[in-house]
Amino acid sequence: MEYRFSLDQPAFLLLLLSLLTIPYFSFRSLASLGRLRRAMVWTARCLTLGLLIFALAGIESVRRVDDQTAVFVLDTSNSVPSRLQQAAFDFLQRAVGGMRPGKDRVAVLGFDGQVSIEQPPRSTLEIDRAPAAAKPDRTDLARALRMASALMPPDTAKRVVILSDGNETTPGGMYEALTLNANGVPVDVVPILHERRREVVMDRMVAPNRARQNDTVSISVLLRADGPVTGRLALSYNDRFVDLDPQSAGLEMPVRLKEGLNRFSFPIPLTRPGAHRFRATFTPDDPSMDAVAENNMADACTVVAAKDRILYVKDASLNRAGEDASAELLVEALRREQLECDVLEIGDAVLDLPTLMNYSLIILQNISASYLSSDAQASIVAYVQDAGGGLIVIGGDQSFTVGGYENTLLERILPVETSRQKLQLMSTALVLVIDRSGSMQGQKLALAQKSAIASMELLSSLDWIGVLSFDFVATWDVPMTKCSHRADIRRRIGSIAVGGGTDLYPALKQAHAALKGIDAGVRHIIALTDGQSVPGDFDNAANAIRRDGITISTVAVGDDADRALLARIAKIGGGRTYLADTPDAVPRIFVRETMLAGRSGIYQKSFSPQLTPTLNDEITRGLSGPSLPRLGAYVITALKRDAHAPIVNPTTENSDPILAYWQVGLGRVLAFTSGMWPQWGPEWPNWTGFGKLWSQAARWTARRETAADMELSTTVEGESFVLRVDMGSDAPGKSLQNQIVGRVIDPAYQGAPIRLDQTGAGQYVARIPISQAGNYVVRLVGQSGSADTVTPQEAVAVLNAPYSPEFRELRSNEQLLKEIAHATGGRVLTHEKPDAVFDAASIRRLNVHRPLRNAFLIFAIAVFLIDVAVRRLAITPQDAAAYMRRFVASLTPGGHTAKVETVLSNLKNVRTRSRNSLARESELPTASDSAPPRPSFTVSPNRPNPSAGQAAPPSASTNIAETLTGKTADANSVPKPSSGPAADSPSESTTARLLKSRRQRQDPL
Repeated sequence: MEYRFSLDQPAFLLLLLSLLTIPYFSFRSLASLGRLRRAMVWTARCLTLGLLIFALAGIESVRRVDDQTAVFVLDTSNSVPSRLQQAAFDFLQRAVGGMRPGKDRVAVLGFDGQVSIEQPPRSTLEIDRAPAAAKPDRTDLARALRMASALMPPDTAKRVVILSDGNETTPGGMYEALTLNANGVPVDVVPILHERRREVVMDRMVAPNRARQNDTVSISVLLRADGPVTGRLALSYNDRFVDLDPQSAGLEMPVRLKEGLNRFSFPIPLTRPGAHRFRATFTPDDPSMDAVAENNMADACTVVAAKDRILYVKDASLNRAGEDASAELLVEALRREQLECDVLEIGDAVLDLPTLMNYSLIILQNISASYLSSDAQASIVAYVQDAGGGLIVIGGDQSFTVGGYENTLLERILPVETSRQKLQLMSTALVLVIDRSGSMQGQKLALAQKSAIASMELLSSLDWIGVLSFDFVATWDVPMTKCSHRADIRRRIGSIAVGGGTDLYPALKQAHAALKGIDAGVRHIIALTDGQSVPGDFDNAANAIRRDGITISTVAVGDDADRALLARIAKIGGGRTYLADTPDAVPRIFVRETMLAGRSGIYQKSFSPQLTPTLNDEITRGLSGPSLPRLGAYVITALKRDAHAPIVNPTTENSDPILAYWQVGLGRVLAFTSGMWPQWGPEWPNWTGFGKLWSQAARWTARRETAADMELSTTVEGESFVLRVDMGSDAPGKSLQNQIVGRVIDPAYQGAPIRLDQTGAGQYVARIPISQAGNYVVRLVGQSGSADTVTPQEAVAVLNAPYSPEFRELRSNEQLLKEIAHATGGRVLTHEKPDAVFDAASIRRLNVHRPLRNAFLIFAIAVFLIDVAVRRLAITPQDAAAYMRRFVASLTPGGHTAKVETVLSNLKNVRTRSRNSLARESELPTASDSAPPRPSFTVSPNRPNPSAGQAAPPSASTNIAETLTGKTADANSVPKPSSGPAADSPSESTTARLLKSRRQRQDPL
């Protein structure tokens, strides 16, 4: 190990010449000091200034070391088979055996689409298993190399060892390797070699992004094989298989693939507007001829523009005739205003983003949040916020506050609050009594558990829930508790196990007893069974439940249930009875009953809605207050900040909103908290303004449709879609450049702006990163024409990434790894020689620079303090020697006792001298009466009398000083008045004499 010093800015050393001026400039100020102290001050000052100059010059120590830190970067992506990942880790374990103790360190990173630090730099390997995959459908080598660079300590030589197959889905590995080389870090590579010799890859599926209605488009499928193989090709169109081989009984087409690229094309007529989705799938006759099945599928989508179409979603389950009537009344009113609607039942509606993009407006009529999956809600939110779509939500007995909207994705974009806690509504207490007898095993019990969980999700955190399961014995699986710990409640419901017989009576008695002690606005029991119960006094039990203000509803599952008994219990208990012919109907029944139990969120009293002024009157234009018909009920909500409510209930304290709207991102949302016209507003359908109100609301909320003259084309390059846009021959000139914007919504429903670069007249190109497999919905809005005539344009496209690009490559990219090693001065290592990693001959010795500036500054401050001490503290060599003698004496045995005796003796001498002094003062002669008059003043007995011509007796302070220093004052040490003429000279002042005396005492040298 070698040491030397270096300077960062040696020009500052010229300031050392200033050291020569220190004696000159400080001579006069130090003239009063003795020669030795003066020399010490000069030395301290020169040393202080010199240290400061070296600190300014950036002095540092340079240590040349051969310690090494090796960072192993292990590929965990899907392109590397798991057995080869384990082999790479085995190589690491064998390589660390060649580490030099105390000199080498090892760190381990695992990488795919993300990077994980498995072990920071350590002197030993502390992990015993291969890194786990984090995002295996991607390979980002560049990110891994950046992390490796940040992980390395600065005081050792550095090395990176890559164990990978070289297939990166995110480009940039070579660039980061060159950056490491610029910092003196070599990159070794250990190629993981593999090759899939029997493989078929669905290279891509080609379909036009946009088409016109009734066009026939050509769908092309491209398959790549590494050898001859036979199989079957299937094509689905909007989730229905297309008959590719009319001559055979099946819908699939037999194909024989040759080595290389194989192309198949099929004509498909597009007869309706909207998004048309296609999926092609290849199945080999011999599975051994295709090692990876994940890359045998491809998707494509063609969009046929549809103008001003509305998707109307309703819930007609459980034979709810009123819902159908409400939907028909509103749909007819919209159609009379030339607004086309597609009406779907919630169970049949496909609410994914490509489907929603077919419509300019979505209407949800009295839909419970439990019927909307999280993906469906995320699609609706993305459709509104990022795609500019419109949404209208109409109330009812299973919507908004009573429909479980609280804390959902859908509730976030609504203009009204649905939280029961914020609205200060009465709480609900619900007990679910579930049959767990032997006949409930399998699907029945699973659906009952699912139903109980769905009911719990509809309740707010202020509501109570209890779950009581029974066979011959009733057991509280979830004792009465508030719905604040939902995860624990789900776990308890899921642990219900099948038991023996069926005895409903004890379960009802326990449910009754539990609810009697709960203070809630609504208390309700839902009992479910599929069999015949043991006899009991059910009538009296139901009567007792009803008398205590508790209601009970029953659910009979299957034909074996005692329907008559359950119907009688529900009738007496003031509830409803349901017949679930199949177990699939149970979840919907539970959801509906839970919402009906929460009727405290519904305002049920006839009132006249009132119009209020807002900034936007497009919705209520042409309407007047007295002309609004009466309503009988609505769901209680509260207006959110920044939302507007043009129609309210004026009879409530806060003027509850009836119709509210606001802007959300690029889209608009409108909420109508009433609905169910036959029950809640029978006067509304016959009102002349009914169609006018709803057509104006629909047109204001819907997405604005524009001309669709843009031509789009897309290709896949690496891990990005390349989108090319052609706005036609009448493209904008310079005055309209960059008048096109766009957004993309990825498969995770996250929206982001698209950057479009103009490449020519009306020509634009954009790159869209592929973050995961799935659909990417693109919406572009632009302008075309001249500066005088501008035409707005819009285009929507659905791009698809069917599978991870990890499954596209069939072999290792060894060439890239070799190029990285060659460009960085690294080595290409083999699995057979792991000891070569820590070979000392390959280490690039490193100069470790350690700045000394701070240390020199600290030393300069210390020397400066010594300078001050030498100038301000008068310590003679004799004083120092005496102090050292006393200090040494105190360390010897008995030294402490001798010191104490000395101090006591000195104090005794002080007392004696003080007494003698007082005695002598009392014997002094008094002044003669004949003496001339003198000024009146008092002479201290401890000070010399100037007129006495003799020395004053020793003062007390002098005696104390003698005692503390251990000296005895002698005749020479007592100041005596001068007897010569100079002493009587009036020209020498008292101040001058005192100053002279002080200098004589302080400067004995």
